[in-house]
Amino acid sequence: LNRELSRCDPKYILSRDQGPSRERRAIHWEDVFKTVDMEKPLGSAGNSTTGDKVAIKLQNPLAEQLMGLDLECLKHIAGFLCKTGEIKFDLLSAVNELKFRILEELDFRKEANTMSRARQELQDRVSGIKIPHVIPGLVTQRLITMSLLEGKPLSAIASDCKKVHVRRSGVCDGDSKENLELPNYVKIIGKQLLERMTETWGIMVMEHGHFHADPHPGNIMITPTSFTGWLNWVNWLPFHKMLPAPPSGFELGILDWGQVKSIDDDFRQSLGRLLIAVADADQQRIAKGFESLGIKAGNMSDIENIEKLARTMFDTRKYEGDEYNLFNPNCTLHKNPIEKLPKNCFLVLRTVQLLRGLAFTLGIEDFSSAQIWSDIFKRYQNNIGKENQNGVAGDERKYLDY
Repeated sequence: LNRELSRCDPKYILSRDQGPSRERRAIHWEDVFKTVDMEKPLGSAGNSTTGDKVAIKLQNPLAEQLMGLDLECLKHIAGFLCKTGEIKFDLLSAVNELKFRILEELDFRKEANTMSRARQELQDRVSGIKIPHVIPGLVTQRLITMSLLEGKPLSAIASDCKKVHVRRSGVCDGDSKENLELPNYVKIIGKQLLERMTETWGIMVMEHGHFHADPHPGNIMITPTSFTGWLNWVNWLPFHKMLPAPPSGFELGILDWGQVKSIDDDFRQSLGRLLIAVADADQQRIAKGFESLGIKAGNMSDIENIEKLARTMFDTRKYEGDEYNLFNPNCTLHKNPIEKLPKNCFLVLRTVQLLRGLAFTLGIEDFSSAQIWSDIFKRYQNNIGKENQNGVAGDERKYLDY
């Protein structure tokens, strides 16, 4: 896929698909942008005629065709793994949901609408969050122009964590992961990043009912707020030399709003109750929460393993004795498989797994997203109850439609 997509020249793509989203007349890119850097892989960066730096996201003409083929192959692989029993999980439902969301991503006008809505909802709600501003009139089905967020991708910072550790400890890459212990400042930095990300996604999931469903580290930009210029990522963070003071000099930029999931209030209520039960380690309520969400395990009366499944699926904390490798025979799925996973669950589950992967990469094993999300859910429920008592109307904000 990458080889085929890389054959298309971005200048050609930009030339064939631009112009105001409500008109079909062609406008040459040189009439819109003073300069466009065609070499950088961030999408494409340029200067608009107003002098503002912008990012241009282009869709490769081959994307829909090749992604459809890849997803069809993935569906067959998932079916094979389920049929042979290699993975004791309802992979087919997960792949079908992923296929629908990825193909939906191909209409950039939807992404522009979602990004603008999220910007209004989140930036005043969560401190330290930045979401690109969509440039009106420069959005089409296959092109978005947005404000440029400058910083360092979280994926690069996670990679630097490992490099810093190797440099300081002198261990080689071949050493087992269990023997690697990241420096304390990395864990402090990581915990602050995780807290901000988890709070942001908790508000989207538990309050708004629609959320960015692809929060991998490449879609998160760490943006400086208290200095100019980059040194290296450790010296950049202003709290490096004042540990254990909390960090305050960075913002999280959230990119790529094409993959978004909406969930209804009934699902949020069921998910919230399950998260509270997971945070409280209440096996009986966890089993009821599974049933309420429509998740079907092989043995629904096996509440001990149901609890392990729930915290593996919906919490980031590393629990002693739990095995997270799906192919390891000690994994709970081999003792009590997931036979049915409702489509609403998959992208919530995937979001939690991405947060856990980041936590483990940063050496943080005692961080509980279930606790944070359940607290957000309880606060939201209390606020809704007060608003209903006082007769307060709901959110009537108007959103742009590209």
